[in-house]
Amino acid sequence: MFVGQFVHTLDEKNRLVIPARFRPKLEGKERGVYLTVRSTADGKCLTIHSPDGWEAEAKRVADLAREREDAERFMWKFGWDADCVQLDGQWRLVVPQRLIEAAGLGREVMVAGALTTIQVWDLARWKEVDARLRSELPALSKSLYKPPEPRP
Repeated sequence: MFVGQFVHTLDEKNRLVIPARFRPKLEGKERGVYLTVRSTADGKCLTIHSPDGWEAEAKRVADLAREREDAERFMWKFGWDADCVQLDGQWRLVVPQRLIEAAGLGREVMVAGALTTIQVWDLARWKEVDARLRSELPALSKSLYKPPEPRP
C-alpha cells in the first residue's frame, strides 16, 4: 500500500523522484511504471501505477468493456492517454510534458499515497483539496462507516 505525503519538485527535465517509502512497493520497476491523469470532482492529478497495479486496473477496465459499449470507449481513451515510463537508478521518472499539462502540474508537487496508487498533485491545488477534505472528513467517516442496523 502507498501511504504518506511528500513535497517534491519536478526538475527542469520534468523528472520526479519517487519517495523512498514508496520504492519497495514498486516491485518489477524494470518493467516501468504507468502514468495516467485522473479527473475527480476536486480536479486533476497524475496517477502512478505499479506494474501489477496497472495490470489489475487494465483488466478491470477491459472486463467492463466487454459488457458495456460506453466502457469500451473509456478503455480506448484510458489506453491512449496512459504512458509507461522507466525509473532510473536514482528512482527518477520523466513525466511527459503532455501529462504535466493535462494534470495541471507546476514545479512544486505533492506526491501522495492513495493506497493502491501514487498521486501527484500541483502543490497549491493539493493544499486546497486537503483543506476541503479535512473539513468534510467527519461527515465522510459517518457515511462510510455506519454501524450495523440493530436486529429486531
